[in-house]
Amino acid sequence: MKKRTIFLFCLTLTSVVLLAQQTESQNPMDADAPELTDSGYQIPEHKISTDERPMSLGVEACFMLYLKDVKPKKLKTYWDDYMKQKFNTKSKKVKGNKHERKYQNVAIYDIGYDQLDIYRVVYEQDGMTEFVLWLTNGEKFIAPYRDESTSDKVKSFLKDFGIYVEKRKIEEELSEEEHQLSELNKKQNKLIKEKEKLEKKIADWEKNITKAKEKIQQNIVDQEGKAVEIEDQSKVVEAVKNKLKKF
Repeated sequence: MKKRTIFLFCLTLTSVVLLAQQTESQNPMDADAPELTDSGYQIPEHKISTDERPMSLGVEACFMLYLKDVKPKKLKTYWDDYMKQKFNTKSKKVKGNKHERKYQNVAIYDIGYDQLDIYRVVYEQDGMTEFVLWLTNGEKFIAPYRDESTSDKVKSFLKDFGIYVEKRKIEEELSEEEHQLSELNKKQNKLIKEKEKLEKKIADWEKNITKAKEKIQQNIVDQEGKAVEIEDQSKVVEAVKNKLKKF
């Protein structure tokens, strides 16, 4: 029975050692890691064009900015944040046009106006997001055929917004990657704690095995002693039996 107990201890110890080794080998750094190519990143050049498009006030001259990898809903959020941060202005609904938003009396000195009404809509088509702006001083809409210099300033303004969008996208990407890193660190710390617990169990079981082995050795000695006692007692029993036979 004692030998069977030791056998079970050894079998359990072997299983735990193998599990500990397997846990230790589960290093996230050993997995296939993505190739780092951020050093070659370049800010995309966005296409900007002009046209005449229908809007709430009629068919008017407008400017279009085309972007990839950003959904219209997200782009609207970026634009609202951009306008709030740079010009402290919020959008208003446009009556009769649920897709169009208006920014009223905006001072954009880089374009050359201290009061502009800006209308915007956002579309998604052919894998691109089209951002459309109409800008008016209340008397006329800015258009290349009216003022090429001012139109160039509007294009520069849109180019800056495009750069802002790319920066926001990278910031959100960084936030997501940092979150992934944090999750990996948590899992790694969990693995480390599991390994420490397993190592403690192994140490405890090794102590128990050592004690059990010592007890087995003592048990063998005790068995030998008992065998001698049994032999002596058997002789006593036989002697008593022989006495009984005389009756």
